[in-house]
Amino acid sequence: MDRASFLTDAFVEVRLGNIMFKTDVMRRTLNPEWNSDWFCFELSEEALLEETLQVRVLDHDTYSAHDAIGRVYFNLMPLFQMDQKRSLSGWFPLYDTMHGIRGEIKLAVRVDVLSDTYRQNFSSLGVKFFFSSVIPSGYRVIRLIGFVHELIVNDDPEHQWIEKIRTSRASNEARQCLFSQLTGDLQRKISRVVLNLGGNAVIGFCLHFDLEGDTGIVARATGTAAKLQPSPLTSPSGAASVKKTVDRSESDPVLESSVTDNRDSKNCANCFTEMCAITTPKPLSEAEFPFLTISHPPSGLIRHFGSAVAAKSVKLLDKNVTDNASLRAAWWLELRSEALTHMQNVGCDALIGYREECAIYEDVCVLSVYATSVKLNQMWIHATAIPQQASARLSTPSTSSASKEGSTSGGVSAFQATREHGAEVSEDNLNVPNLDGDAKFSPLNCVRADCSIFHIPSINQALPSNKYMRCRVCLTASVPEFLISSTEFPPELPVMGSPSFIQVGLSRFKKEEKGEPAAREISEILPHIEYELHYRLLQKLRLRGMNAIFGLSLQLAFGENLVTVLASGTGVYIPALPGSWLPKVCLITRVRSMLLWFVSD
Repeated sequence: MDRASFLTDAFVEVRLGNIMFKTDVMRRTLNPEWNSDWFCFELSEEALLEETLQVRVLDHDTYSAHDAIGRVYFNLMPLFQMDQKRSLSGWFPLYDTMHGIRGEIKLAVRVDVLSDTYRQNFSSLGVKFFFSSVIPSGYRVIRLIGFVHELIVNDDPEHQWIEKIRTSRASNEARQCLFSQLTGDLQRKISRVVLNLGGNAVIGFCLHFDLEGDTGIVARATGTAAKLQPSPLTSPSGAASVKKTVDRSESDPVLESSVTDNRDSKNCANCFTEMCAITTPKPLSEAEFPFLTISHPPSGLIRHFGSAVAAKSVKLLDKNVTDNASLRAAWWLELRSEALTHMQNVGCDALIGYREECAIYEDVCVLSVYATSVKLNQMWIHATAIPQQASARLSTPSTSSASKEGSTSGGVSAFQATREHGAEVSEDNLNVPNLDGDAKFSPLNCVRADCSIFHIPSINQALPSNKYMRCRVCLTASVPEFLISSTEFPPELPVMGSPSFIQVGLSRFKKEEKGEPAAREISEILPHIEYELHYRLLQKLRLRGMNAIFGLSLQLAFGENLVTVLASGTGVYIPALPGSWLPKVCLITRVRSMLLWFVSD
């Protein structure tokens, strides 16, 4: 920039891989308009996945190096989807690693695929990646394949010898380029795995970069492979057919009688579900690990909740190891196997809400995984959602009949349940949260709902009898005293009262040591701090009159002389589980013992 006039001689560099184009220099202006022709790049599929389109705006200087104004990193992956437009135009912010956003630039990008249709259908470019942990709207799950993962180790640009002679901006830009390349490489490898398993999408895609200093950068990616297809209700023809069917049901007495006949419709629905389940493979039957990274389970997928599962491992980083990728993969495989063992011990067949975290300080690394063990419904079929108006019209007769049945049944039986040992539980003894008058949180709706999702899959003989009680809704099956889950609320979850935010944090001091002594001390501290964290979580639940936590997230951080663990989630009250007992204040009386000496003659 000219310091006298505060104007620039701006030009643009467009780079993709090893090919670069430049525009003309626009002299002495802050609003340049290049209106350039199309810059054409012809690259292979692998290069397109690994490389990112870079648009760099510079200030031209005749006698010295050009000054950087800002950059735009453009990911071309979304333009390769079959159901998306192959062109995009708009304003993009110019970002500089030293000064932040410096302006905006208008770009137009278009992609033309030159390969044949057969190659394109089996290309990794057709695999969709969804970072959301919920099944995307507008799609229907044909097959839920399971857990996929990849790992890459690379050198850190900020820990190379050239770092001593180049500028901070150049170092930051080199790291940004490396992150983009590693992201594309991970997506390409996972796409190949998904295609080999017969899928076409990855749900709950998580990307992590572990900065290990001199050891390098570890790029990790996890997700849930699935086979999706567009929902028929999202298309205009599907919506028109549903509307036509609903409009006809209002005037056709035959259809009205068939809708009101709940028993016949229920039997037909069950028959249709069983017929579809025969042809549909079981969920997670083809993956290496029965893990799901989605945290918003669809309706009907979970049959029973198990328990929270967590595993941690403390490792020591060594830069002298030649094959770092194989070593890191072995570390994570060890944790996944441990989590799988915990899942099987509680009688479950899947882990949902699965997360992998890594905390690093100097040469000590703590790997951790946590999830929720569940028993899946092997007959599950992802049903497409019906529009709101159609569902309201179709459900009117069944709702009225259900309300009549609910008015005659004993809805208050949930508050008169008994524990397994026969101790009566009354409403006065329980710390039940206040109701806000909302119909969906009413006790009647909670009682009429299905409570089997909270039943214990299989009772472990080593578990004490006071850790599980009778269900307060059906009074037959066993339920846990508390429910801790890393997933969000299932759609069919019956709750009472209003949810509440629950958070607990703990810190412990450690000695200022390095290397193996520091790793040993951290491994000794972690079990105690986790036990106390769990105890405080349950105490907060009791104080608020709740008995379940959903959306639980665990965060671990440690430094030179401190180890910190933070747990947060959403607390609710579930009528099927035992009510939480209010803490009582007990008076402690001290009895002084007197020592009497007897002297015998």
